[in-house]
Amino acid sequence: MITGAPRYLAHDKEKFLAIMNRNGLTSGRVAPKHVVLRDIRGDFALYANGKAVEIKANGRADWIGWLDLRRVQINAAALRNTARVIAEVNADVLLLLVEVRPADAAAVL
Repeated sequence: MITGAPRYLAHDKEKFLAIMNRNGLTSGRVAPKHVVLRDIRGDFALYANGKAVEIKANGRADWIGWLDLRRVQINAAALRNTARVIAEVNADVLLLLVEVRPADAAAVL
């Protein structure tokens, strides 16, 4: 993860800003849809007009924080349909995959 780097380069900071603004990781009053930036100590970014405008941290030692994925309610009908398919297939081995979005923010930050 780039945020764990001891030193942030200029192109890293540009990438952070693009990801933050695309995914609503701002100091505005509207809650982000998928990911929340928890900035506990130090300032990771500076904000203006509801957007991140500058990455203040120069490396991981400048701030303490992390990203949290927001939880969403699971559609009950979709869950029942998944259970029906599992029961109908009656497989000896079953593999379920979970999709997490947005992948770019979770992977880069």
